[in-house]
Amino acid sequence: MLEKTMAGIQEVITRKNLKSAKDEMEIAVQVEEMLKAGKAVRDKEWKNADVEWLNTQFFLTAKPVVYLVNVGAKEYVA
Repeated sequence: MLEKTMAGIQEVITRKNLKSAKDEMEIAVQVEEMLKAGKAVRDKEWKNADVEWLNTQFFLTAKPVVYLVNVGAKEYVA
């Protein structure tokens, strides 16, 4: 999915040379590096503008994680 997105962004950069497309490509490259390193996208501190673009991409590793634990009252220690 990321490779297809990057190809589309590169096409826009080639045809129109838009600054916004270049910014998107920088974010996509950072995401690609993180995924290749086995890190989750949510683990990096992103700028607000970056987060807006990331939210449009629906990366699973960008989603929050919820851990559920099934314990009884006796096992629970506050």
